[in-house]
Amino acid sequence: MKNRLSSHLLLLLALIAVEVIGYFAIHRAALIRGYETSLIGAGRDLLIYLPIIVGAFWLTRAKKFKGNWTLYTTAIVLFSIGMLVQYRLYSDPEYNARNKAAARQEKTDTLRLRYVNQNYDANKRQLMGLPATPPPADVEAPRKSPVTQLATPSLRATRGFPSSH
Repeated sequence: MKNRLSSHLLLLLALIAVEVIGYFAIHRAALIRGYETSLIGAGRDLLIYLPIIVGAFWLTRAKKFKGNWTLYTTAIVLFSIGMLVQYRLYSDPEYNARNKAAARQEKTDTLRLRYVNQNYDANKRQLMGLPATPPPADVEAPRKSPVTQLATPSLRATRGFPSSH
């Protein structure tokens, strides 16, 4: 592959497509586990690519850069992987919870109820004390709002929200 900006921009655009798919997969996985990720955070992370691409054009056009783009593209690939992993980690309510065991139990209960709703017949459901017909798939798990997940007590205190101490 010749070392042109266009080749590396094509790789960056493919990387952005993979990132969008990754963010969507994390969002869907969170919904299955009973919480909702922040779409604003995902959008913010994806908008980071705009200055990266503009910077590449600036280096090529204004500064007449004719060097090797491999290091630049490799750094962006590693940065993208790290950004996606951090989004997954920090959107999980268990990570930010004061009582991690309770948060983990809540996720486990949500997954257990989802399994029961999908796989148990009416007789087994009634034996467990649940209604005979499972709820629609949309309302299986109560979702936590991403705003309450992202706001730490210090942020809530500075914005005038009551602290949950």
